[in-house]
Amino acid sequence: MRIGIDIDDTITNSHDYVIYLKKKYLPQYDSTKLLPDDVFREFINKYDSLIHKNAPLKEGVVEAITYLKKAGHTIYVMSARGNYSKTSYEDSRDYLLRHNIPYDKLICNVGTKVEAVKREKIDLFIDDNAQVCNNLRDNNINVIKMKRHDDKENDLLTCANWEEIIKCIKENFNG
Repeated sequence: MRIGIDIDDTITNSHDYVIYLKKKYLPQYDSTKLLPDDVFREFINKYDSLIHKNAPLKEGVVEAITYLKKAGHTIYVMSARGNYSKTSYEDSRDYLLRHNIPYDKLICNVGTKVEAVKREKIDLFIDDNAQVCNNLRDNNINVIKMKRHDDKENDLLTCANWEEIIKCIKENFNG
């Protein structure tokens, strides 16, 4: 099976790391709220690479992806990263290598994930973003949604962690 996996807040805990950086470098703003657009663009331009290089891993992700790879699945790591930073691909590649995360193909700056997932003939995609997951599902692509801090009720197949994702793949996708 071809499995696509998002990076930010699916492989990594980017959200928590961004809050940490906001507290450190923008103490005048509430770190739990969205920044004004102009401040956000400046923040991302300045710290995007730092986030890509240093966001902590989700617990169990290395073991889970290693398990999937050893089980014979093809792993595609796909991210919208690249909209702000020219080094997104290199930062992401180096991050995955440094943390021993096996994969077959890394794709950054994917634009819409539906198009990229169709182009790569992905059978199952794992992402934290409900809108992305809904768009994929609406295009007949199997999805597992990684639970997020700000989730609203939805009818997506949602897992709280990588242990649950592996269980879900075994039970629902013959993985």
